[in-house]
Amino acid sequence: MFINQALIDYQKKKRARFHVPGHAGNGTLFKKRLALGSETAFQFDLTEVDDLDVLSEPTGCIAESQAWAAEIFGVQRSYYLINGASVGLMAAMLTALKAGDKVLVSRNCHRSVINGLVLTGAQPVWVLPNADYYSQWGFWGALSIDALETAKKRQPDCKALILPSPTYEGIGSDIAAIATWCQKNNLLLIVDEAHGSLWPFFENLPVSAAHFACDVVVQSLHKSATSLTQTAIAHLPHGSRIDPAAFQQALNVLQTTSPSYLLLASLESTVGFLASAKGKATISNCFQWVKQFRQKAKAQLNAFSVFSPQTEEARNYWDPAKLVIKHHNQHHITPPDQWAIPLETQPNGIAYESINHRSALYMGNIGLTAADFDRLLEALHAYEGSDFSLLKEISKPAESPDIEKIDIEKIDVEKTEANFSDRSFLPQMALSPRAAFFSQGSPLMPEAAVGKIAKEVIASCPPGIPVLLPGEIITERHLPYLSNRPIMTVT
Repeated sequence: MFINQALIDYQKKKRARFHVPGHAGNGTLFKKRLALGSETAFQFDLTEVDDLDVLSEPTGCIAESQAWAAEIFGVQRSYYLINGASVGLMAAMLTALKAGDKVLVSRNCHRSVINGLVLTGAQPVWVLPNADYYSQWGFWGALSIDALETAKKRQPDCKALILPSPTYEGIGSDIAAIATWCQKNNLLLIVDEAHGSLWPFFENLPVSAAHFACDVVVQSLHKSATSLTQTAIAHLPHGSRIDPAAFQQALNVLQTTSPSYLLLASLESTVGFLASAKGKATISNCFQWVKQFRQKAKAQLNAFSVFSPQTEEARNYWDPAKLVIKHHNQHHITPPDQWAIPLETQPNGIAYESINHRSALYMGNIGLTAADFDRLLEALHAYEGSDFSLLKEISKPAESPDIEKIDIEKIDVEKTEANFSDRSFLPQMALSPRAAFFSQGSPLMPEAAVGKIAKEVIASCPPGIPVLLPGEIITERHLPYLSNRPIMTVT
């Protein structure tokens, strides 16, 4: 191990640390004020000093570690990210796009992509993920070639495509086919694989986008792997058309000049763990527990359903560890805040990752144990017979398709007010995101802002999918998804 060993060697020198950070490795300064537990973290909380390396121009232990990671992931280059996957996506956009360029963007992109549009001045050409909206569950499906063809015909001079795969709920797209399509149409391909960091390490998961003809692939190792929060990794796969030096330069614009070596060491340790026999056994065990949970839930639960794609093709690009659960009765689909929040707030409760208006997402992460999955199942069982459930006549609904078809051909992206379900409608853009962001603005309450142009991104995290974008006209359809707070609008 390179970064970890360099940190250990540095610690052995027992130096008086007349350099940042200010705590100088003395964790006892904070023990009465911060519940940090061990002093060890402070001993290893270092940044760019002699005997270590420089993240923006790595030539020592960071360079060696990133080269080692690239070999493990099977890519041309890997870059450690300490500002999350967000910084990797924005760096990819700064490298690939300039002001005025048109770029195909999946509508369920992360808010960091919108920030990248502001930084670059590129113009988004929105693509609806497939024509499939899982209306009973509250999220979109995969991105199809047909949807891309439709968008490309509308705006033939696009320079790149940006999409999430898998989605927050584990729905992957056919990246092999999409990469071939992008090559044919001379588009750069940037894949947000933030929620697929385990895909390169387990044969029963889909193939990682890093192993196809993509140009940049970004993964959040902290989301489903074992790295510390805000750590991620970016890859330039073999054959990438992105200049490595230009990508590094873009990262240097966006990342801190004082990176934490605790975060860097966490990244290196996670890569080593995932590639090790122990790591692979841990992943395998986790997915076995996920499989058993799904089987037991299907057989034993009456009021709950756990999502899985209905077609074999969709299952080929799906991550089953994303446990999307909904509650139902004979008459309506019960909002998850009526059951997921009560489950979380009970003694020894079950914490969810996120909820939407239809379902709750529980992440089957590798840090969990078999007992944790049993606890989730037991909690759902307990809810079915609990006093705090006000539902009556609970029973499983008849099997029915979960996909609501939408005719994308009939959509005019510039004038759309099509009758999509919930937030699944294309925006009416009056300004580019960059132009709106740099315009004069004023705050208005949501009702008063209807008809105005948004100046800010409105997106709850998780999942970080925007409800409103800078430059988008605010309509009454947005109101159910807006908090009761002022929104910055263009004046």
